Amino acid sequence: MNRAGFGIRLGALFIDAVIFGIILWILEFIVRSVFGISDQMDPNAGLPVLGAGLIITNLASFILALIYYVWYPVLSNGQTFGKKFTGIRVKRTDNRDLTFWTMFLREIIGKLLSTLILFIGYLMALGKEKRGLHDYIAKTEVVYIKQ
Repeated sequence: MNRAGFGIRLGALFIDAVIFGIILWILEFIVRSVFGISDQMDPNAGLPVLGAGLIITNLASFILALIYYVWYPVLSNGQTFGKKFTGIRVKRTDNRDLTFWTMFLREIIGKLLSTLILFIGYLMALGKEKRGLHDYIAKTEVVYIKQ
């Protein structure tokens, strides 16, 4: 199969970021309204007050990320909405079915590491293999859908 290059993957990521951002904004609005959470700032430090509201919104954000980037692609043949729009998908290198654990390794653990090392893990996808660090960690690759 023909592996997808860096540019098309970046395009899919951009589309997903916009969709995820809109959904996250709506979810946070609902959570803040239901729980009566406001953006409290510590007047001395100028930082947000750490409290139950911040914990609840961060937990809701993490759960949404698990649903959108991990669970949904497992159910939809390795595709998020951005990948569907660009005609690419994630697959395992051994051609077995994607699992929740495989996508968790790729999207949460692998991408966290790729980010922590100054995005070098993402830039690896510019190489000959067209695989980022997160792909190597999860034993996945991003390929074009057969037309």
